[in-house]
Amino acid sequence: MKRSIQLIPILLLLTTFISEAQTLEKDVIHAFGLYGSGNYGEAVTAFDQVINNYSKYDQKCIFYRGIAQYQLQNYTAAKSDLQLAVESGYPEACLWMAKLYVSEGSTPEAIHSIEQYLKESKHPDISEIKKEELFKKLHNTQEWFSLWEKDLLSDEMKIQEEVNFHISKMNFEKAHEIIGTNLNKGLDDAFLYELNSRVYFREEIFQLALNDINKAVSIEPVSERHLKLKAEYLIRLNKHHEAVEILTELLERNPGDFEIRFMRANTTCLAGDLDLAESDNRIYMRYFDTPDAVFLMGQILYEKGDYLDALKYFNRLINEEVAQAKYFKARGLTYYETKTYQYAAYDLSMSLDLDPNDAQTNLYLGITEYQLGEKELCCYYLKRAKDFGELNAITYLQRYCDETKRACLKR
Repeated sequence: MKRSIQLIPILLLLTTFISEAQTLEKDVIHAFGLYGSGNYGEAVTAFDQVINNYSKYDQKCIFYRGIAQYQLQNYTAAKSDLQLAVESGYPEACLWMAKLYVSEGSTPEAIHSIEQYLKESKHPDISEIKKEELFKKLHNTQEWFSLWEKDLLSDEMKIQEEVNFHISKMNFEKAHEIIGTNLNKGLDDAFLYELNSRVYFREEIFQLALNDINKAVSIEPVSERHLKLKAEYLIRLNKHHEAVEILTELLERNPGDFEIRFMRANTTCLAGDLDLAESDNRIYMRYFDTPDAVFLMGQILYEKGDYLDALKYFNRLINEEVAQAKYFKARGLTYYETKTYQYAAYDLSMSLDLDPNDAQTNLYLGITEYQLGEKELCCYYLKRAKDFGELNAITYLQRYCDETKRACLKR
């Protein structure tokens, strides 16, 4: 009994810790959700709450609060936050400072901030700088020309530019050769392995891409960029459970990363963890009510057997979005499961109008036509399904089409 009493304070502390962690995660998700959906005024208030109540996400929230203030044209507040972010190790904040200075008409300060970004960022995105619409106001200035005359690029960035040139020419062998000759030369090998994995990805050789990103991860195990790429490659290789483990780790670090959350929702749906998929997607849809998210919710509910709820999402897409074969196919399959075969046949036919060679759609339209008593059409679509590689069609052809074999041959 005495021992149980001694455990009570520990259990209370543990419960308090878990509760605070859940509240923190909820507040962080809300702040970044508001920011990502463009509700900058509310986002500033939400970031204030996180910064005032917690310390774990201070630096990141200050950085994004600064961007939100910039979007609201509160330049003084933005400048204060962005400067703190630069000092805290966010070189990307320099680019936002540059945008702020351009908006104020301060060209020398803007150029200085871009130069600071190029010097402090480990892997600066030069193409984005040159494409940035706001920076086009600088393009005809002497300061802009002088900036690019300086040798500010690291050896790794020069290699990347050369590799990207050969990728654009589809000369993948040369790209691999350039990377290979620079490995183990005292440069950033993790970055070079990542670069090599990206070349393999463009070639759609996903296993080799995974092999190289694994080498990068072994050098920099905590790199979020490397881990995200690894998850993407695993998904392409249909290794969904392994991908979910990585995406979960990334979300534990950054619960407000909605791109990763939507990736996990898609991946857990494919892995069969439908409850987690639905939870992630509902969080995502609070802030980003996109057609992709609506379609995924319909798919999740379909897989869970909630056909009537799934229909609500597919109906919405078909009523509100540009017609796509996958929308009609998904709704047609759902109608099939509810045994409303006339509606199923209509939607599956509409899907085939847009994508006539889809094997599964042909299969289900054939089965549906059988349910409607249209045996000739049934065999026609089942034969098409078999011709397009749907092996299940053979079983249905044997079952349904003995009596109508001649009709099938005629068609």
